[in-house]
Amino acid sequence: MSFEDYKKKAIISYTDAKREGLVDKDILRELDKFNKLKDYYTTSSCSGRILLLRKSVNDRKMMNAFYYKNHSAAKEGEIIRAVHEYDENFELWFKVEPYILHAGCRDLDSAKKLLALCRKCGIKRAGINAWGRRIIVEIIGTQHVEALLVEKGRVLVSDDYLKLLTIRANQRLKLAKKVLHSFFKGSESFIK
Repeated sequence: MSFEDYKKKAIISYTDAKREGLVDKDILRELDKFNKLKDYYTTSSCSGRILLLRKSVNDRKMMNAFYYKNHSAAKEGEIIRAVHEYDENFELWFKVEPYILHAGCRDLDSAKKLLALCRKCGIKRAGINAWGRRIIVEIIGTQHVEALLVEKGRVLVSDDYLKLLTIRANQRLKLAKKVLHSFFKGSESFIK
């Protein structure tokens, strides 16, 4: 398939995801603009999120693993309440997952241009993946937080710690979103 074929297929999937409400609202306009660029398109994206995540003992993500999920700032009270109401035998982890973006590129030169923009925006984790004729740049934030909160039905941390964790998580998520918005703003210079 050609770049145009891959892009057309990706845009159809993106349009379907938008219609189903599966695209993060805080980057929707920016994704729309990015997908209109001549040499690029997105295949998947997440603007970052705060989670309470169920994990099995062998550290594997489970079906219906999300106990709490928010793509914007978390409220301390919501986190504390959710942790204390959790009554399952699986571990419960607090996580901040920063943005991730997969961008299809017309060619190696356009991929290198995208990587240069990443460096300029302070993005440390970005690289080129190629599958046959398809070139994808993967862009991942580094603003992670991860902490075990509940094990075998027992809360391991205090409410004060949960409050602090939520404050720090919100700070990390805000920083991640700022970097991602900077990236999208910089990509506007690619319009010819």
